[in-house]
Amino acid sequence: MEKQSWFEKSAVVVLLFLVACAPAVSFDSGSSFRVEIAKTPEQKKIGLMFRDHLDHDKGMLFVFDEEQPRSFWMKNTKIALDMIFIASNSSVVEIKENVLPCIV
Repeated sequence: MEKQSWFEKSAVVVLLFLVACAPAVSFDSGSSFRVEIAKTPEQKKIGLMFRDHLDHDKGMLFVFDEEQPRSFWMKNTKIALDMIFIASNSSVVEIKENVLPCIV
């Protein structure tokens, strides 16, 4: 039996926020993004807080154990973000463009 990668093993929903050098995520359209991976609860909690700028080809990948609808409170996020929701089969489920930060 072929060994599966961590991505294939987990029934995951991944959220890509459109950050620093890291792995790349590529789409059939030819778009590609260098991403930080938010794996731990703390990394997911902090996300892209307090960042003043995000290059157009950078992002953050949020990996979850279960596939289910997700909502995000963009506390202390200073910039608008594009969000791409990706299912465990690697298909794009939804795209939200130019999501404004929460102003509290």
